[in-house]
Amino acid sequence: GTLEKAEVVRAVQEDEDVIEFLVKCPHAELQDLLIPAKLERSLDAMDTDDDDSISKDEWTEAIGKALKTLLDDRKGERAADDAFAAEFQTLARDVFRVIDVD
Repeated sequence: GTLEKAEVVRAVQEDEDVIEFLVKCPHAELQDLLIPAKLERSLDAMDTDDDDSISKDEWTEAIGKALKTLLDDRKGERAADDAFAAEFQTLARDVFRVIDVD
């Protein structure tokens, strides 16, 4: 299957699930689908083979860029989580030693 322009226009105007997904998406190319003045340019950017439709592969590539952005943004959070977990485990071992009197 492919996505034709008319299908995308209908979905970004009417389908709440599509709208919610695109609003939360961190990739400008996908968010721009929600802006009528930018929709055509966004579709053109995704249509890498210039056949006036978005194939599953082209869609997957755009989604992959969005996912990479999300994961990159969370990398700092994961590093902080890892540091917190290490500190928590160290403190837990210390508490065990304090409690363990024999």
